Amino acid sequence: MPLTHSNKLLRKIYFHLPDCFKNTLAMTYSIINDTKRYGGVFQEQLATLEKNATRSLAEIEQDQVDNLKRILIHAGTTVPYYIQLFKKLNFKPANIESLDALKQIPVLDKETVRMHPEEFISNANEGKRIIAHTSGTTGKALKLVVSKATEQLSYAGVWFHYGWSGIRRGARIATFSGHPVAKPERMEPPFWVFNRIENELLFSSQHITPQTLPAYLQALQEFKPELIRGYPSSIYLIALYRLETGQKILPKAVYTSSETLLDFQRKVIEEAFECKAFSYYGNAERVAQILQCSEGNFHILTETGIVEVLNPDGSPTPPGEEGELVCTGLINRTMPLIRYRIGDRAIPATASCACGRNSPILSTITGRVDDIIITPEGRHIGRLGHVFKNTLNVKEAQIIQDTIDTIHVKIVPRQNYSAEDKKMIMAELRFRLGNEINIIIDEVVQIPRTSNGKQRFIISKVPLQVGNIPHLAENSRQGKTMRP
Repeated sequence: MPLTHSNKLLRKIYFHLPDCFKNTLAMTYSIINDTKRYGGVFQEQLATLEKNATRSLAEIEQDQVDNLKRILIHAGTTVPYYIQLFKKLNFKPANIESLDALKQIPVLDKETVRMHPEEFISNANEGKRIIAHTSGTTGKALKLVVSKATEQLSYAGVWFHYGWSGIRRGARIATFSGHPVAKPERMEPPFWVFNRIENELLFSSQHITPQTLPAYLQALQEFKPELIRGYPSSIYLIALYRLETGQKILPKAVYTSSETLLDFQRKVIEEAFECKAFSYYGNAERVAQILQCSEGNFHILTETGIVEVLNPDGSPTPPGEEGELVCTGLINRTMPLIRYRIGDRAIPATASCACGRNSPILSTITGRVDDIIITPEGRHIGRLGHVFKNTLNVKEAQIIQDTIDTIHVKIVPRQNYSAEDKKMIMAELRFRLGNEINIIIDEVVQIPRTSNGKQRFIISKVPLQVGNIPHLAENSRQGKTMRP
């Protein structure tokens, strides 16, 4: 339950309430948040996004230049960090004429924001401010500040994406996320609460086990959601069980977020629910929204952010090659972040999208920076979800790298898992990682989640090679970690 996330007293009270009162609390929370998310500029922004959908690439680029100039002028006159930085660089935001001007500004890493958050907060009055915290999948807290308007602009982007599948506000939504809707030790349903205001059944991701799956599936069947959304690792387990039982649940679409949707997960989810699965990419920093279309490409929502894909030396990554996402937010005037290393990797597309949308596209978002295995030879290998693409006898998997020369692969086997499956997995890993690294495969009962219910597919404690980006090299010499 979102209301109880950061308030221990409310959480304690909530867990001791009868189930019917928990639903009431969920509805109360939704009423409180309704105007914060969907009032103000929400409808105006949603209408703008829908109107802009048919713009030409030239119109999109000019609009981005105009929005970039506005946010840079604002940052350079009201945000302490950028006032100082622009003065040092002799950078004049009012003079920029293209997006290339961004290259004059150094890349910003999360550690700088984490250590000095107050330096990034505007001294202008941007309306009511909302304090937020995020740890992503790293466990390192990051204090963020956004305005109410920023929240509304961001949620408009989310619902604009849902609209691509014909889903409008008021549709029945089943959400699988990290909200603590039930006590951690609870073993009897319900593991969900109903938010009547949003017409949403909010499920716990922390309580999904072989014993509780029948209750989850029954609740979904009775609710008949038009949209299923949330963590792909949770939805995938529900989809697997749906295929085993043969029960029908037929939403219009599945939208996943917060984790990378792996190819083998997508295959099972789309088969189970007989609809398309889409990835939505957003972030608590509000620096980018990237929306996957029916063709599988990822469209950058240019009204909310500018997205660069860069090599370790800071140069643009060519189409078809993998690089790191660096994002400039256009909608958070309260805490603007410019050329910000969000901590994820992607591949720029090599051609336009067959869906007809003209926005800049990525062919895929490959995962977090720390979703990378470093081999003894120094190779950086990501996208290991392909290893399990054809091994449907594996329920879940996780890869852990503690040292440069060894990885541990945890496998949660399905009933028909055999030595042949293990052999196939080992062969796929060897094909991608080579013969120098030691690979240990262990069968386990369950893959542990983070405190907010997410599953990390890869956990690597081996430092990345940061290349020659000047500020990264300096931080490296000071012994600071480069993992966001």
